[in-house]
Amino acid sequence: MKRLVVALAAVTLLAGCGGGEPTDEPTPTPTVKATRTPKPTKSPEPKEPAQAGAAQVWRGGDGSVVESTLLEYRPSVATPDFPASREGEDFDAIRVRVCIKEWSGPPTATSPAPWLLVYQDGSAASTVLTPSAVAPTYPERVLREGQCSSGWITYAVVEGTTAASVEYAAASDDATAVQDDLPLQWLLDVK
Repeated sequence: MKRLVVALAAVTLLAGCGGGEPTDEPTPTPTVKATRTPKPTKSPEPKEPAQAGAAQVWRGGDGSVVESTLLEYRPSVATPDFPASREGEDFDAIRVRVCIKEWSGPPTATSPAPWLLVYQDGSAASTVLTPSAVAPTYPERVLREGQCSSGWITYAVVEGTTAASVEYAAASDDATAVQDDLPLQWLLDVK
């Protein structure tokens, strides 16, 4: 899991390394393969699920108090400006917010990595696209006490599938997370 977080961080950093003046050239279309992977088996069962929009608070092993919120879920967000790159692929997006409520230590980093889009069969969408198909993209960002970060995370998914829930789960080797508080879960009301 730690390697996945590092890999996602590297991809995000590289995606943001353009610099320079804006141009009239079209933005390149991201090329990804939609995959579904089993959820990590080491995670404990989630706490009582919440509905989208409900904030859930968890306490880190480092003394921090963090509030995570699933704000919105949008299935099938592929557009002509952000098309699926392969047949049978689509994009789903979630809008999330993370706030550091209490923390007296050094700034802490946030990223899309802990957020999972989970299907009814228990598998999870694992490919996060940067930039997101819906703006603004949820950033990798360093936060201090009292600060929040929010934005959209887009996943490459198999066309025609519907997510059942969203989970927020820190890596099993994340010393800041008290595993009894995580993962958090939000049920999706998808028709």
